[in-house]
Amino acid sequence: MNQIAKIKLITTMSSMLEFYDFALLIFLAPTLRLILFPHSDIQTHQLLLLSIFASGYLTRIIGGIWFSHYGDRLGRKSTYIKTVAIMTAASFGIALLPSYAESGYVGLICLIFLRLIQGLSLGGEIPGAIVFAAEHSEINRRGFTTGLIVAGVTSGNVVASGLLVLLTTYLSHDSFTQYGWRLMYIAGALFSLFSLYLRQSISETPVFLELKNKVETFPAKIFLRRYKSKLILGVLITSAPAIAISSIYQLYYLSDITLALPISMHTFILLSFICTCIGAIVSGLVSDKIGRIPIIRLSCIIIFLLPLSYHCFYKCSLLLAFLPLIVNSALISGVYEATLSELMPTQIRFTGIALCLNLAFSTIGGCSPLLMEWLNLHGVNSAISWIPAFISIPLFIASFYWKDHFNLSLNSNN
Repeated sequence: MNQIAKIKLITTMSSMLEFYDFALLIFLAPTLRLILFPHSDIQTHQLLLLSIFASGYLTRIIGGIWFSHYGDRLGRKSTYIKTVAIMTAASFGIALLPSYAESGYVGLICLIFLRLIQGLSLGGEIPGAIVFAAEHSEINRRGFTTGLIVAGVTSGNVVASGLLVLLTTYLSHDSFTQYGWRLMYIAGALFSLFSLYLRQSISETPVFLELKNKVETFPAKIFLRRYKSKLILGVLITSAPAIAISSIYQLYYLSDITLALPISMHTFILLSFICTCIGAIVSGLVSDKIGRIPIIRLSCIIIFLLPLSYHCFYKCSLLLAFLPLIVNSALISGVYEATLSELMPTQIRFTGIALCLNLAFSTIGGCSPLLMEWLNLHGVNSAISWIPAFISIPLFIASFYWKDHFNLSLNSNN
């Protein structure tokens, strides 16, 4: 296997395994609510767990700044390896949490701490994977290569939701509540160990090795001082997939679903993530031919249809109601990582991607499930349709003032 093919495989698989660990909390929130709280005030406990889920996104900003600082100054490889070791330890820790019946709120406090640690790890992991894949990729395959990372990240959701469907099907409710959810975290920790093994064999990126003017001071300071416009554009492009994925998560918590689904909600969400996975690869491939901007605009136009489709079909067909959300998620997921890579100069690429990615996913991706759940509990189920459309408006407008660099070398932006 040649070096480029090896990098594609490792970054895709590693992102899948890493995000599986991070995403488990949103899938297991109903079960952890029973484990970590007394059996009262279910709605409040649900909101508290979603707040803990959001806290992991908020610490992604700190992790992104920390790991990207060394990634831009000392190299991509060592930083990329360290992030997975942290996630492994945190996942093992969550698997061993004591229940409320055993030690009161000790388990909940430990979950908050370990969730923050997970956020630190992922803050450096995903930007590192993007930089690694983009800087190792051929110019005319960059969209496809980074699209594979998105497919890997989304596959983490697929594996997590698929394993949840499997375990809840073959284990009784009591068995899953007692030990089944712990098996999911143990599996995640073992996946992360495998990812750590894979990363040992990768080499430093040629783009970084060829860089003559490496950063000697704080990359974040340079980025914030000189490249404010890139920060704004980067956050805009990353907010779209952040809200799309968060909205798919939120389907778990929708109330007032009166239609009889031919499949379970778990299965529907699993299929939604599979479609996003496949669609991201196709979208990345197409963007290598026609550019990133046409795909970005098309994804925005499609998500603008979500409030209408929700209003027309929510009571009769969940698929038709949320089809624009699934298609939008697939389209934007295939191009946003390549777009970020092409937006940033090499000497601060890791930092720029980390800041934009983590700011958007921390604020939009982390907080929107909490906001949607709060609105849902107050009878505003339609928030899941109009919030994604609203957030995409600035991106659509900015796309008409955006220069596409899809067919240029990454060094051309230095």
